[in-house]
Amino acid sequence: MSLKFSFYCCENEKEWDYFVENKSMNGTFLQTRKFINYHPQKRFKDCSLCVRKGNELVAVILACEIEDDGKRTFFAHKGSTFGGITVAENIYTATLINELVEGMCIFYMKMDLKKFI
Repeated sequence: MSLKFSFYCCENEKEWDYFVENKSMNGTFLQTRKFINYHPQKRFKDCSLCVRKGNELVAVILACEIEDDGKRTFFAHKGSTFGGITVAENIYTATLINELVEGMCIFYMKMDLKKFI
C-alpha cells in the first residue's frame, strides 16, 4: 500500500479532526485534537502520527512519549480515555492493518522509542 508516516503538527489539526469525525470507521471525539488539546500544551510530549497513502490521510495515531523503565516509550495517549489507531473505512483488511502497524513500529523505532504501550 506504500504508507507515509509523519508526526502530527498543529497545521494538520482541522484535517485530523475532519478525518476522525467524518472519514474514519472507528474514530470518536476522544481521538480529535479538539478534545486532546484541552490539556495544557506542555503536559505531554506529543508523538502523534498522520498516515497517508499518497496525499490522502488514511489513519491517525494519537500518542505521546513517556519514559518507562528508563526507556523512551510510545503510549497510546495518556490524555485520552482509550487509544489505538484510527483508520479510514477503506483500511479494513488484516493485511492493511498489519502493514499499518508494522510501518508505525518501524517509524517509532527509527525515532529511538524502545517500548510500546
